[in-house]
Amino acid sequence: MKTLPLSCLVVAVAGLLTSPVFAAEGGTPPGFYVGGGALASFQQDADAKLTAGGKDKVDLNTGWGASASAGYAWEDLPGFRTEAEVAYRSSAANKVKDTTGTRYSADGSLDNVNLFVNGVYDIATGTPYTPYVGAGVGVAFVNSDVKWDTTKLKANDTRFAYQGIVGVSRVIENTPWSVTLDYRYVGALNSSYKAEVAGVRQPALDGKLTDNTSHNVMLGLRYAFGSTPAPVPELYYVPPAAVAVPAAAPSYVVFFDFNKSVLTPEAKKILADVAKTVKAGKKAKLNVTGHTDTAGTAAYNKKLSARRASAVKAELVRLGVPAKEIRTAAAGETAPLVPTTDGVREAQNRRAELVLICGKDKK
Repeated sequence: MKTLPLSCLVVAVAGLLTSPVFAAEGGTPPGFYVGGGALASFQQDADAKLTAGGKDKVDLNTGWGASASAGYAWEDLPGFRTEAEVAYRSSAANKVKDTTGTRYSADGSLDNVNLFVNGVYDIATGTPYTPYVGAGVGVAFVNSDVKWDTTKLKANDTRFAYQGIVGVSRVIENTPWSVTLDYRYVGALNSSYKAEVAGVRQPALDGKLTDNTSHNVMLGLRYAFGSTPAPVPELYYVPPAAVAVPAAAPSYVVFFDFNKSVLTPEAKKILADVAKTVKAGKKAKLNVTGHTDTAGTAAYNKKLSARRASAVKAELVRLGVPAKEIRTAAAGETAPLVPTTDGVREAQNRRAELVLICGKDKK
């Protein structure tokens, strides 16, 4: 198998990923996304196992390909996403060594069109870089037309296919785009081929094309629709002097997972107690303020804290608290419970604070 120097690609990717424009919170935001990329395919040498005995070894050049995918990142399963992918790979034939050890120059290529369903897990690091691992299963539409000397092998088959994925992504600041770089090991079950010699079909030489596997390096882009938050309800800022808050005003805190605004089971238990207190008539209004840690940009964290406050309000409304009695605000990363430097993932800062105010009992 001939290989192409990858030094230029490595240098270009390293420069791209370390560029100052890439300085945002990592991970794939919950919701739908699409992606695509170009790849270098290092197709492994294949064996043409002849039914008449013996085998020819087909040497294939470094090939090329492209991939497109559409998927969904699950908010209730942090880090996990599923996707459908279509990929094309083509590797030109270089040489063939026949059963006698004679080498021939070869023409033609081995082409694969793959349809995969992939499961991928993003490994949160608290940095703009997000490593990920995954696997996929599907089908390969195999087309081969390899010629040498007077022999020609043609395959047109559909086989079970599989792949393993290891990669890393990096978010482009203040955009829904991420750059991805990954390695993929792709394989398919043996394909049947038909043989010709000097233009004449030779059924006795029909057999299997084995070892249809390849190592692939892909550089791509991903667009995450979930990175553009849905509109949130109007946020109200309540100046401290505007409300007389008793010194011992009851308060509550609920916590969130990293880069998430979905309520945990523990948070829901706390909010159930809050709703019970409000509905019992002991307090009339609530202030809900969302907060984040310092991982990610200030602008993104402002929106994330707003979503957290809105999630708390939505749950309280579901539990029977009138929406007009709840005011929400977004503090972003500006009021940490535990002070940290920028870019630090601190679990206690990923929270929403609730303060019950206007202490007249309902009659």
